[in-house]
Amino acid sequence: MKEEDILDSDQIEKYSEDDYVQRISALELQENLGTEIEWTPLISSIESNRFYRLMHVDGETIKWAGSIGVYILSLLFLMPLGLLGLSSSFTDGSNFLFLFYGIFFLGTGLMFIEYYSIPLVFNKRNGLFYKPRRSLFVKLMMMKWVNSFLEKKYTSFYSKYYKPILSKNTLSVKLKDIKAIQVLRKEDKMEDSVLYSYELNLILQNHQRWNIVAQLSDFEVLKDAQTLANFLDVPLLRWDKRKELNHQ
Repeated sequence: MKEEDILDSDQIEKYSEDDYVQRISALELQENLGTEIEWTPLISSIESNRFYRLMHVDGETIKWAGSIGVYILSLLFLMPLGLLGLSSSFTDGSNFLFLFYGIFFLGTGLMFIEYYSIPLVFNKRNGLFYKPRRSLFVKLMMMKWVNSFLEKKYTSFYSKYYKPILSKNTLSVKLKDIKAIQVLRKEDKMEDSVLYSYELNLILQNHQRWNIVAQLSDFEVLKDAQTLANFLDVPLLRWDKRKELNHQ
């Protein structure tokens, strides 16, 4: 079976993690990206992995996994709303709106738990950054008819949001291609205030960037970024130290 057939088939879960990792397509590095590192935000709110937290560090691996906030949001809010909607639809069989909301909230809660239960892994043994399996949500996204429909009908959404999300969940990055860790601050303007969030990005060869997580706490993201930089033995580039970098 060819690699692309394995990746598109349901047989993928039968392989061990090591076998699976060897079958993940590697990210293709871009060329001619210039000599300067970009400091503009890399991701949109819809793409951000805000619910991932650094959970495991040892000599060979670093793992980000879903935080307790995912389970609180899903088990105490989304899924109860879903069950309430389903029970209301059974009570009043003619009310399909309750049935729709019930299925939507219950499904969203289950999807959150399943998606964020899959860690983000940096593994020195196989020299890769990857996700060890694909969630049901990503498998649905990978269906050819879904991709074809969205690409034709919603071209802008497909290229700007859908394709980057799919790439992040289906590609691996070689650790040797990671040249630095970048932390930058993003401003989201509200009506009367500004909300700051922080991206943790990989700087690859040719200054290509690849986002790992986005968080609301500068302390947490800087701490995690320093841990990752030490693990990979690469520089940490911070948005608040750019002037110092420019004079080096």
